[in-house]
Amino acid sequence: MHENRQKQAVAFLLDAAHWPEPVGQVKHVETHISHLFLGRALALKMKKALKLPYLDFSTLKARHHYCLRELEVNARFSPHLYLGLSRVIRTGTGAGEEALALELEADAAADAPDDGRTVEWLVRMRRFDDDAILSNHLARHGAPDARLSAALAAMACTAHGAAEVKRDAAFADTLLHVHRQVANALLPHRQALGEEGRVLPELLRTLNEHLQQAIPRLEERTAAGYVRRCHGDMHLGNIVLWNGAPVLFDAIEFDEALATIDVLHDLAFLLMDLHHRGFAEALNRTFNGWLARCDDENNHRHADLMGPFMALRALIRAMVISDLAAQQDEPAARAEKLAEAARYITTATACLAPVRPLLIAVGGLSGTGKTTLASALAARLAPAAGMVHLRSDVERKVMAGVGEFERLPPQAYTMEASRQVYARLQERAAAALVAPWPVVVDAVFAKEAERTAIEHVAKEAGVPFIGLWLDAPPEVLRQRVARRAEAGNDASDAGVAVLKKQLACDLGPITWRTISAEGVPEEVLHRALAVLQEEGIG
Repeated sequence: MHENRQKQAVAFLLDAAHWPEPVGQVKHVETHISHLFLGRALALKMKKALKLPYLDFSTLKARHHYCLRELEVNARFSPHLYLGLSRVIRTGTGAGEEALALELEADAAADAPDDGRTVEWLVRMRRFDDDAILSNHLARHGAPDARLSAALAAMACTAHGAAEVKRDAAFADTLLHVHRQVANALLPHRQALGEEGRVLPELLRTLNEHLQQAIPRLEERTAAGYVRRCHGDMHLGNIVLWNGAPVLFDAIEFDEALATIDVLHDLAFLLMDLHHRGFAEALNRTFNGWLARCDDENNHRHADLMGPFMALRALIRAMVISDLAAQQDEPAARAEKLAEAARYITTATACLAPVRPLLIAVGGLSGTGKTTLASALAARLAPAAGMVHLRSDVERKVMAGVGEFERLPPQAYTMEASRQVYARLQERAAAALVAPWPVVVDAVFAKEAERTAIEHVAKEAGVPFIGLWLDAPPEVLRQRVARRAEAGNDASDAGVAVLKKQLACDLGPITWRTISAEGVPEEVLHRALAVLQEEGIG
């Protein structure tokens, strides 16, 4: 009965004549749990009348409840996008069937009396351009640049900072329960999932081992306040570019346990999505931007949890897409969805690849391309979210309480301020190596004592250390620094005057491996990788 009513409501809403605004054609988007109807300035969202292991929308009363909950939850993330509830109602008997109408502004109160006319409840939203949804935007325009990566990190950090702390949550139990759900949902599809289906049992066992081993630390993080009422579904399809900035929408409303999670696990969905799309450097920039902006050494200390969290997120995505595949009537459409689910299993496998903890330091004067090289290495030399990348320019901005691309006054560059920045780099590197997780640090390292201190961090952690010193002729450096300052798209504040002072400094003996910084970034990366290979890395 519910399915027939929904079919009537779907057909009704697809008719542009029933809309309260002039619409040439109503666009219909179907997800595994919702129908979306997109007009010109308005969007209406209907929850499917279904029951799955992780949600129950099977009754009209339940769908009303979760429509209300969706408005409430998303008020924290994007209140300007959520307008209220609407409903499709019966108006009487027409020619052989019920006549329907759209009540645009329905009484949203949970205790509103039931007048018996409601056919379906709808969440009413502002319509935004399809290209503004970040998954679509990146599909058309490519990987996020440095500014968008920084904005994504800020978006996530702000959401986590405002999220309600839940110290009494059973987050570890929730993770293991979700793992069991995923296994039960995916294993019956093993044959249809092809080669990825054959590796699925071993992948699930490996992931379970990681999660079981992490339980003491997960409980420790829960007690310390890192488990919060988060967004819960932070992937690229639930982020919209609104007035040029990324904004979250469509948070989980149907299960509090699935959204009451560690902030690292919340972030993991966004990072996994970037990984799945092949945006390795943007993924690593976003991860490290979040670490820096949230300014919490404990997150560095548990950076290794990101691999299992991202793997579980990928398998959840595979499960959801498998559910959607089962809803397809056409064999070709079903096969396409199963192939997509299989690709997420491949992503999950990659996120659990073994990792070797080590510390790489990249030094050199301004304009040598330290960050460009360090970013490339960070994305390449570790699985999942990549290496923890610590950058002196970014840490200095965080310590000053400003954004990555804001300029700092000269007093932020005193000898004492710089001493504090280098001390912070050492502390953060040591914390990540405890995880254990590989780290790359980029800074000028103009003083011998600074180079010795970062080497000592690796020695104390008992991990390999490799120092890379980038070098290029002064004129090359002057040209690069001038171009960078003119572009204004980098965290570094160093201009030609700063470079002039650096060139006049006595650097002392450079014992790190010297690499020519001349040429394009790919050439410098190739030279660095050759050095690392000689050192047994890579």
